[in-house]
Amino acid sequence: MAPPSDAFDSRLRYQEAVADLEVRTEGTGAEIEIGPLPRVAGDSGRPRQLFQNPLDNAITYSGDRTPRISVFAEYDGPRWMVSVRDRGIGIDPSETDPFRVFDRLHGREEYAGTGIGLALCRRIAERHGARASAAGSRSASPGGAITVDSAPDDDSPSDD
Repeated sequence: MAPPSDAFDSRLRYQEAVADLEVRTEGTGAEIEIGPLPRVAGDSGRPRQLFQNPLDNAITYSGDRTPRISVFAEYDGPRWMVSVRDRGIGIDPSETDPFRVFDRLHGREEYAGTGIGLALCRRIAERHGARASAAGSRSASPGGAITVDSAPDDDSPSDD
């Protein structure tokens, strides 16, 4: 499927996702820092959910520590890599694809959830011609990245 031809401010969508998670951030003391982010090509409706799920996971899987999350972008030619980094429990290096639907990385007794959040992120990213990936380990800072196309004639991030 070809990516939608609309464009949106990804920083604004992340800010909306953070606002949606206000109760969770206040309850956990989570600190979320959003750096300058680009305007990207795509349908402006679904990315809010695409951005909210990794933030929610970073809060959920923070372990015993206060969640500290940073969102930032790196430019590589016509594409941006928007990343979410946290200092949570990490992803087991033996886990080859945390984006499989209903494939939970932790038992229900440890963490609540359905196992569809990251799978949904992958589907939304692919619908926009983007790629979703996860990196990290049990001992290093985990995080995920979404690589997206820049909006036409826009190669600078927004920090408004």
